[in-house]
Parts: sequence; structure tokens; C-alpha cells
Amino acid sequence: MKPTPDEEAIRRRTGASKYLRESLPRRLSPGGDRRSIAAEEREKPAEAPSFDFEKALARAQSVPEPWFRCQALAWVARYAPDGDVVRVVDKAVKAAMQGKDAYKRIAVSAWPLRALSERKKTTRALRLVAELLSMAATISHPVNRADALFMLWDGAAGLALPVRQRILDALVDACSSANS
Repeated sequence: MKPTPDEEAIRRRTGASKYLRESLPRRLSPGGDRRSIAAEEREKPAEAPSFDFEKALARAQSVPEPWFRCQALAWVARYAPDGDVVRVVDKAVKAAMQGKDAYKRIAVSAWPLRALSERKKTTRALRLVAELLSMAATISHPVNRADALFMLWDGAAGLALPVRQRILDALVDACSSANS
């Protein structure tokens, strides 16, 4: 499926593959361990010379590690045809929910939230924020809760002020609990 002129303009303006290569670490740890390989797998959808949605989606879905699969799927959602954005984000969130604990699930969910925000899928973004804020309340360690909420707040850039304020309020509460 060929991208629409609007989708092509978004990709040119934001530099799709450049985004992944420059904003994400290539290796999370030295020595080529499993996480390093997964990080490289996450970037495969961005390596195509021109964006082929179906090919990028297949590559993103094949990333074995849920954390990096979520990130790869969120990237694909950012550039997906408009009718596919929410479907791909839902796949990303499903991968995020495979995380070992609430902290990891919330932290990586910031990626699909950002995709929803950038693509103006506000209804789904609001539902996701509500789900993640509820989940954040279950993180017992206040520093972990604050860290996860900070990532969520960052992912909410572009959403309406009242939505971001709810996240910020939870973040401030977590910081207060941690005496930070």
C-alpha cells in the first residue's frame, strides 16, 4: 500500500528512520547480549529505503522482546495509514503489557501514547492514559512510580492540557512520596 501524500510529508518532516537511529540507543549493554539484539530488531522497520507499511508492520511484529516490539510497533503506528494507527497501537500496547511489572508496562507504553498523540487519535489516547494512570497507582516504589509517570508525561506531549495535567499531578504526588 502506497503512503498518502500527507503520510509522506510526515515522514520527510520527521525523518522516520533517523528518529529511531538517533533517539534510541543502539546497544543497551556491551557484548551483544539478548537485549542488544532485540534493540537492533526494534530498528528493522525503519531500515527500509522507503516506508512500506505492511513490511514494516511484519518486521515490528517479529521483534522477539516485548519491550522492543512495543517500540517498533509504535514507530510503525506513527507512519501507518490513518485507518491503521489505532490497530497498530493496540498491538504495541499488547506487547507492552507483557512486561514483567507495572513500571515496565507503563514506561514502554509512552511510545504508543506518543504515536496516538502525534496522529491525533485522541479518544484512544485518553483511554490509554486512564488505563496507565490506574496501573501506575499499583507501583509501590515511589521512585519507580515517578520514573514511569515521567515517561508517560513525556509520551503525552501534544495531548490537551487537562490530560497532561492529570499525569503531572500523579507525577508530583509520586515525587512527594519519594521525598524528591
